[in-house]
Amino acid sequence: MENKIYTKTGDKLTTSLPNRGRVSKGDDIIQLLGTLDELNSQMGVVRAECECPDLARLLLRIQENILKISGAIACNFRQGPGVEEKEVQLLEKAIDNIEMSFVREKRFHCPGETLRGAHMDVARTVARRAERLMAVCDRKLSFSAQSLQYINRLSDYLYVLARQTDAAKR
Repeated sequence: MENKIYTKTGDKLTTSLPNRGRVSKGDDIIQLLGTLDELNSQMGVVRAECECPDLARLLLRIQENILKISGAIACNFRQGPGVEEKEVQLLEKAIDNIEMSFVREKRFHCPGETLRGAHMDVARTVARRAERLMAVCDRKLSFSAQSLQYINRLSDYLYVLARQTDAAKR
């Protein structure tokens, strides 16, 4: 038997989730999982452009945490909450370190000053969309406080990282 990528089971606009069976591809939870997948891919773009090994390791860890959150959502949190509190604290420390490294202008920014910064801003906006979808899905699922905080801190982290990246160009 061949193991093909296509199964044809989604041809009727449904997909399968562990512990839930077949659900519509338009379901809020599927929309959230797709957005987290998009966020993880965009984080991959940011990591691929990274020249600093320490930053690249942190970005990979973030990607792994996004996968943990996605897995927890897909399995209805039967395998744990997604991320631990220490991961939220790690992002907070990273944000604090970045903010101490340069003077951030307190104003709205138009993305695009640098390509790297623009990619970080795209990832940030996808993280914000994921957070909004988590608010919608929270009626069906009870997210762990850590998962909610993590996605919120991630968008903050990406914002300051983009500003730092853009400031380095000046």
